[in-house]
Amino acid sequence: MNHSRMKATAGWSGLLLIVVSLMASLAWAGGMDSLRQAKPLDAGDLPPQVHRFEEGDRYARDYVQQPPLVPHEVERYQIDTRANRCLSCHSWANYRQEMAPKVSRTHFQGRDGQDQANISARYYFCNQCHVPQTDARPLIDNHFQPLRTLHAD
Repeated sequence: MNHSRMKATAGWSGLLLIVVSLMASLAWAGGMDSLRQAKPLDAGDLPPQVHRFEEGDRYARDYVQQPPLVPHEVERYQIDTRANRCLSCHSWANYRQEMAPKVSRTHFQGRDGQDQANISARYYFCNQCHVPQTDARPLIDNHFQPLRTLHAD
């Protein structure tokens, strides 16, 4: 390394040392706040709650053929190609014992409209259409009005 380059490097290093020392002295004197303010590192703030689950009464549907909202928590339910936790309560075999609504007959029809013994593959993943009811506010302004009747007056 040549002499002028070493001088420049030493100059920048010295300037950096002065800036860091100045910032440290300001922070030490209490003239600078961190982004977390005066909270200790182990305060462990929880993330903000995005929505609150509403368990209990079922919400009314807003339009014809709207899938019913789920009136209970389903976040930890296994719904994959190996198992469907929803069917342990809502299947035709278990709904009476579990006092749960049974899966609609339409969910047992294939694409050709023929009845099947098992739930149709296109309805197997319940959470494609059925979502838990929450008190979440709409992300955008919404002026949707449900249809009052299917027949024109």
